[in-house]
Amino acid sequence: MNQELRNTSPVTVTFDTRLHPVKYEKIRLTPAVLPHSAFANSLDEAAAALEREARRLRRSAEAARERDRNERELRARLDAARAIARKALTAGQPFGIASHAVMSASAALPPETAIYVTQQEARALDRQQRQRRNETIMRLKAQGLTNAKIAARLQMHEKSVARIVGKMRRI
Repeated sequence: MNQELRNTSPVTVTFDTRLHPVKYEKIRLTPAVLPHSAFANSLDEAAAALEREARRLRRSAEAARERDRNERELRARLDAARAIARKALTAGQPFGIASHAVMSASAALPPETAIYVTQQEARALDRQQRQRRNETIMRLKAQGLTNAKIAARLQMHEKSVARIVGKMRRI
Protein backbone atom coordinates (compact mmCIF):
# COMPACT_ATOMS: atom_id res chain seq x y z
CA MET A 1 0.00 0.00 0.00
CA ASN A 2 1.52 3.26 -1.10
CA GLN A 3 0.61 6.02 1.31
CA GLU A 4 1.11 9.58 0.20
CA LEU A 5 1.88 12.61 2.29
CA ARG A 6 0.67 15.95 1.03
CA ASN A 7 3.30 18.54 1.89
CA THR A 8 1.68 21.96 1.65
CA SER A 9 4.64 24.15 2.52
CA PRO A 10 8.14 23.84 1.09
CA VAL A 11 11.03 23.06 3.42
CA THR A 12 14.27 24.72 2.36
CA VAL A 13 17.68 24.16 3.91
CA THR A 14 20.31 26.68 2.90
CA PHE A 15 23.68 27.74 4.24
CA ASP A 16 24.54 31.40 4.42
CA THR A 17 27.21 32.08 1.79
CA ARG A 18 28.54 35.07 3.72
CA LEU A 19 29.48 32.82 6.63
CA HIS A 20 30.51 29.85 4.53
CA PRO A 21 31.70 31.11 1.13
CA VAL A 22 33.50 27.89 0.22
CA LYS A 23 30.59 25.51 0.44
CA TYR A 24 27.01 26.25 -0.50
CA GLU A 25 24.32 23.65 -0.55
CA LYS A 26 20.64 24.09 -1.07
CA ILE A 27 18.11 21.35 -0.67
CA ARG A 28 14.52 22.16 -1.44
CA LEU A 29 11.66 19.86 -0.68
CA THR A 30 8.94 20.86 -3.07
CA PRO A 31 5.28 21.12 -2.05
CA ALA A 32 4.40 18.21 -4.29
CA VAL A 33 2.68 15.05 -3.41
CA LEU A 34 5.45 12.73 -2.27
CA PRO A 35 5.25 9.18 -1.07
CA HIS A 36 6.30 8.77 2.57
CA SER A 37 9.54 7.09 1.60
CA ALA A 38 10.52 9.82 -0.88
CA PHE A 39 9.71 12.54 1.63
CA ALA A 40 11.68 10.69 4.30
CA ASN A 41 14.62 10.33 1.90
CA SER A 42 14.50 14.05 1.18
CA LEU A 43 14.53 14.77 4.89
CA ASP A 44 17.43 12.34 5.31
CA GLU A 45 19.33 14.22 2.60
CA ALA A 46 18.66 17.53 4.36
CA ALA A 47 19.76 16.06 7.70
CA ALA A 48 22.93 14.65 6.12
CA ALA A 49 23.74 18.03 4.59
CA LEU A 50 23.23 19.72 7.96
CA GLU A 51 25.46 17.14 9.64
CA ARG A 52 28.21 17.74 7.06
CA GLU A 53 27.94 21.47 7.63
CA ALA A 54 28.01 20.98 11.41
CA ARG A 55 31.19 18.86 11.12
CA ARG A 56 32.79 21.52 8.93
CA LEU A 57 31.83 24.24 11.41
CA ARG A 58 33.23 22.19 14.31
CA ARG A 59 36.53 21.82 12.43
CA SER A 60 36.56 25.57 11.75
CA ALA A 61 35.88 26.33 15.40
CA GLU A 62 38.68 24.02 16.53
CA ALA A 63 41.06 25.64 14.04
CA ALA A 64 40.09 29.09 15.37
CA ARG A 65 40.69 27.93 18.96
CA GLU A 66 44.11 26.57 17.92
CA ARG A 67 44.98 29.90 16.26
CA ASP A 68 43.96 31.73 19.45
CA ARG A 69 46.15 29.43 21.58
CA ASN A 70 49.10 29.96 19.24
CA GLU A 71 48.55 33.72 19.24
CA ARG A 72 48.44 33.84 23.05
CA GLU A 73 51.66 31.81 23.26
CA LEU A 74 53.38 34.06 20.72
CA ARG A 75 52.16 37.18 22.51
CA ALA A 76 53.56 35.85 25.80
CA ARG A 77 56.93 35.12 24.15
CA LEU A 78 56.99 38.61 22.61
CA ASP A 79 56.14 40.24 25.95
CA ALA A 80 58.98 38.31 27.61
CA ALA A 81 61.35 39.37 24.81
CA ARG A 82 60.29 43.01 25.22
CA ALA A 83 60.97 42.84 28.95
CA ILE A 84 64.43 41.39 28.34
CA ALA A 85 65.22 44.04 25.71
CA ARG A 86 63.97 46.87 27.94
CA LYS A 87 66.01 45.59 30.89
CA ALA A 88 69.18 45.29 28.79
CA LEU A 89 68.75 48.69 27.14
CA THR A 90 67.87 50.40 30.42
CA ALA A 91 71.04 48.94 31.94
CA GLY A 92 72.97 50.78 29.25
CA GLN A 93 73.96 47.81 27.14
CA PRO A 94 74.60 48.51 23.45
CA PHE A 95 71.95 47.52 20.94
CA GLY A 96 73.87 44.46 19.67
CA ILE A 97 74.33 43.02 23.14
CA ALA A 98 70.69 43.69 24.01
CA SER A 99 69.58 41.94 20.79
CA HIS A 100 71.82 38.99 21.60
CA ALA A 101 70.33 38.78 25.10
CA VAL A 102 66.83 38.66 23.60
CA MET A 103 67.86 35.99 21.07
CA SER A 104 69.51 33.76 23.65
CA ALA A 105 66.69 34.11 26.19
CA SER A 106 63.87 33.43 23.74
CA ALA A 107 65.08 30.67 21.45
CA ALA A 108 61.57 30.15 20.06
CA LEU A 109 61.68 33.55 18.34
CA PRO A 110 63.45 33.97 14.99
CA PRO A 111 66.50 36.27 15.12
CA GLU A 112 64.74 38.86 12.92
CA THR A 113 61.90 39.07 15.44
CA ALA A 114 64.32 39.43 18.35
CA ILE A 115 66.10 42.28 16.56
CA TYR A 116 62.78 43.93 15.69
CA VAL A 117 61.58 43.72 19.30
CA THR A 118 64.86 45.23 20.51
CA GLN A 119 64.55 48.05 17.96
CA GLN A 120 61.00 48.81 19.10
CA GLU A 121 62.06 48.92 22.74
CA ALA A 122 65.08 51.10 21.91
CA ARG A 123 62.83 53.56 20.08
CA ALA A 124 60.36 53.61 22.97
CA LEU A 125 63.15 54.30 25.46
CA ASP A 126 64.54 57.05 23.21
CA ARG A 127 61.11 58.69 23.05
CA GLN A 128 60.77 58.57 26.83
CA GLN A 129 64.24 60.03 27.37
CA ARG A 130 63.59 62.76 24.81
CA GLN A 131 60.28 63.62 26.46
CA ARG A 132 61.90 63.84 29.91
CA ARG A 133 64.71 66.01 28.50
CA ASN A 134 62.19 68.34 26.82
CA GLU A 135 60.17 68.61 30.03
CA THR A 136 63.35 69.44 31.94
CA ILE A 137 64.25 72.13 29.38
CA MET A 138 60.79 73.71 29.63
CA ARG A 139 60.88 73.58 33.44
CA LEU A 140 64.28 75.33 33.48
CA LYS A 141 63.03 77.88 30.93
CA ALA A 142 60.01 78.57 33.17
CA GLN A 143 62.44 79.24 36.03
CA GLY A 144 63.94 82.02 33.92
CA LEU A 145 67.18 80.44 32.77
CA THR A 146 68.56 81.45 29.39
CA ASN A 147 69.09 78.99 26.57
CA ALA A 148 72.86 79.18 27.10
CA LYS A 149 72.56 78.31 30.82
CA ILE A 150 70.14 75.44 30.08
CA ALA A 151 72.48 74.12 27.38
CA ALA A 152 75.47 74.25 29.73
CA ARG A 153 73.55 72.50 32.52
CA LEU A 154 72.26 69.71 30.24
CA GLN A 155 75.44 69.46 28.15
CA MET A 156 73.66 70.39 24.94
CA HIS A 157 74.19 72.93 22.22
CA GLU A 158 72.44 76.27 22.72
CA LYS A 159 70.75 76.05 19.31
CA SER A 160 69.31 72.63 20.22
CA VAL A 161 67.77 74.13 23.34
CA ALA A 162 66.37 77.03 21.30
CA ARG A 163 64.89 74.61 18.75
CA ILE A 164 63.27 72.47 21.45
CA VAL A 165 61.85 75.51 23.25
CA GLY A 166 60.45 76.81 19.97
CA LYS A 167 58.79 73.49 19.16
CA MET A 168 57.37 73.09 22.66
CA ARG A 169 55.88 76.59 22.60
CA ARG A 170 54.17 75.87 19.27
CA ILE A 171 52.48 72.79 20.70
